[in-house]
Amino acid sequence: ARGQRASDAAMASVSVSDGTNNVAFLRITLIGASGSGKSALANAFVNNVSIYEHQPTTDLTLYYSKVQIKSDDTTQDSSFHALVEIEDTWPSNKVAPDKMMRLYDPWWPLTHKQAFELSKRDTKRKQDGWKQGGRYAVCKCGHGRSDHERGGGVCKVFPCNCRELEEEGPDPLNPCSGSTPPELWGVPCYGDHTLKLVPDLGNDGWLCNAKWEDNGCRGGYSTKAQTRGMPRYRCETCDYDLCEKCHDARAKVIAARNPEPLDVDREGKKFRPLTRNRMAYFFVFDSSDMESYKEALAQEKALNDYLTMKEIRVQPVVFFVGTKIDVDPNSVNFKNVQYSATSKSIRDSVRYKEVSSTKFEGVRRLFREAVMSIRSKQTLWLLEHGIRNREDE
Repeated sequence: ARGQRASDAAMASVSVSDGTNNVAFLRITLIGASGSGKSALANAFVNNVSIYEHQPTTDLTLYYSKVQIKSDDTTQDSSFHALVEIEDTWPSNKVAPDKMMRLYDPWWPLTHKQAFELSKRDTKRKQDGWKQGGRYAVCKCGHGRSDHERGGGVCKVFPCNCRELEEEGPDPLNPCSGSTPPELWGVPCYGDHTLKLVPDLGNDGWLCNAKWEDNGCRGGYSTKAQTRGMPRYRCETCDYDLCEKCHDARAKVIAARNPEPLDVDREGKKFRPLTRNRMAYFFVFDSSDMESYKEALAQEKALNDYLTMKEIRVQPVVFFVGTKIDVDPNSVNFKNVQYSATSKSIRDSVRYKEVSSTKFEGVRRLFREAVMSIRSKQTLWLLEHGIRNREDE
């Protein structure tokens, strides 16, 4: 069932498993460049259909298939049953890195329950001003909340790197935390235009009356002190300004009117998988295309960097999957890619599989091995948000 959840009939026979009986929900995420064969691989496994014409994946698409792994004693009662949710993703070489980063997050998009649990654990004291780690911190160049999560990234206002600032990640229930782009907070001017973050490079600074009016607030902070170099949010059309503090306060008022957790992207609002976290990744590439293989390597590195940055301790299952092995197996490119992938598999202890989606070679074996690998790491399919960061794991 492409792009849809399991049918009511299927759901009637499926329940979340604790690993001892019933059916376990497992998710496999496919990542790869345009033309790598992600969609063809998913269709070959789920629908038993060969796809010859390339159609780019524009929206995240879900496929479902039930897998049964028999135990050594081959009895029906001791078999492992899993409903595999296959997540076909955008072409990684055609979208922005920030968009791909959502797929590295094991829990994106958060369910309402996960968002609520996350908000209860959010006990860090809010800090203002220049103090490192504060939610309202500004970077060294004086440009307010920007793209500096954990000290990396380029300032949204001025093209410079500010390594001195370490911002915490965004809280889905608090639009005033982390480095979420301000245009996604929904704070408008009186003309209902989107406010943009801009620097204040004036030498005299400007003051704030600690409240917003029809013409904005004209200030930096409510201390009645000079605020030279502090950021503001501005609408050029209406000549309207809000300081960062008033902008945050107004964002809270707007967020309070909406009882649902804040979604910082449209995909998260319409994309609701059955499983709650990503458990395995297939980095898919065309076996005859070196650039496709290099993109798979880059995506694997980006995933590892993200998990390290977020201090996620339990690692997902990773497969490198070379597709289209039947197209030109005697070409120089194919042999070079095959040699490099095999060497990486041995050097880094990464699983590497070769498949043909059109001839169905190795497809079922690939997914069954992935299911068995996920099954052996039970912490991957414990369903509560944050389980990977628990100290006892």
